[in-house]
Amino acid sequence: MVPPRKYYVFRAATSVSELKSLLQLRYRGYLESKCASLMHENLHGLDLDGYDMQARHFGLFECNGRTERPIGYIRFAQDTVSPQLKEIWQLSMGYPDLVNQLEYNPNAPYPVLGHLEDSGPVNDFYKNICSEGKSMVEGSRMVLDSAYRSLGFSRFIIEAAVSVCLYSFAYDFSVLACVPNHRRFYERFGFTNLHTSVYDDVKCHIMLITQNQLSNQLRNNFEQMAEAFSRFNALYYYPKVAGQYTPMPIPQPILDRTPVVA
Repeated sequence: MVPPRKYYVFRAATSVSELKSLLQLRYRGYLESKCASLMHENLHGLDLDGYDMQARHFGLFECNGRTERPIGYIRFAQDTVSPQLKEIWQLSMGYPDLVNQLEYNPNAPYPVLGHLEDSGPVNDFYKNICSEGKSMVEGSRMVLDSAYRSLGFSRFIIEAAVSVCLYSFAYDFSVLACVPNHRRFYERFGFTNLHTSVYDDVKCHIMLITQNQLSNQLRNNFEQMAEAFSRFNALYYYPKVAGQYTPMPIPQPILDRTPVVA
């Protein structure tokens, strides 16, 4: 099969400039949404907060020939230091007036714990799994460019995020906050409602997912995606080719043609 000229790649930001473009996309996406109250408006068009220092930053990049541009974003907030902390600091140093937005509350290690009006049930859940030696990650700040807000792109980002978090990074649980009219969308992937509260003046559900609540079909798909991610540190999306998560054509290993001397 001839690979299409245009395709999409889900992967972590690999440079300060990529990280900047993703946080600018995040800023625009939230200002245009019902969750605009979560945004600190600024002249730089850049969304930055303390949880970025404890998150993995992933983008969905549109690839067209030799050009790439971000069209989607999600961060994986965790209770440990971000592997991209250096890039976050380098970026923030260029905007001194935004540095104060990097304040972090150690008593609320996840966005849901820092922003929920009633975070008690989620905090209790987090403490319980910590006592059992288990881990949790929060999918946060997901956005799509307004020109790409279709079910296909949204579905791919969620599938990619779940497979990477639960299988590649081996978190035991993943949570995210969503507005009520998005709840059924997440339930299709195996999420269940952990708690309902108000998130910075916006009513939302805290949705939870773990491996043992997945159907066999979902589990097989996520395992397939995680295997592709382990090979390429990225997941590929071809809208017209279902189930193809690796580059097209798949790169073949280079054979060692060094002559053997008898």
